[in-house]
Amino acid sequence: MGTDAQREPRPIRNLMVEATGSKAASFQSGLQDEKLELSYGEALKSGESSHPSGARVELCHPHKTWVHVKVMDEETGQLIATERDF
Repeated sequence: MGTDAQREPRPIRNLMVEATGSKAASFQSGLQDEKLELSYGEALKSGESSHPSGARVELCHPHKTWVHVKVMDEETGQLIATERDF
């Protein structure tokens, strides 16, 4: 077996990120000389965007948007922490 330092690195099979962008945006990735680009607009339109190399972006929560707001108590003037999803 061996320690983690002695093991061969494994390629990442899945990577989950939270992203927000316009339809014109893209996800870009690259390793050494290989660069790829995946359309965020295509992912918004069809639920996923893919590349011939096998890389793909899939929307996990396509209709959920988080909005961070500030709510102020009218009487005290103090901020109230609030988070709403739509």
